[in-house]
Amino acid sequence: MEAIYREASAAGIAEADVLVDYTGGTKAMTAGMVLSGAQKGRRLQALLPQRRLAGAAASHGSAIPAALCVEGGPAL
Repeated sequence: MEAIYREASAAGIAEADVLVDYTGGTKAMTAGMVLSGAQKGRRLQALLPQRRLAGAAASHGSAIPAALCVEGGPAL
């Protein structure tokens, strides 16, 4: 994640303009993304299902974004 933030910065993209969406990753990948993205000035997002199928699986195409704002960071 830090390499992505460095590349974005080199391209003139502010950290606040990079959106980290940790939906669907492995537990380790999600943990790393959240730890990196949960810093002041960075943005996190997960997709939350609106509908669930039998067995608690999310219905395809039913997800809505949920922004998580770290204290002092920008909201979406």
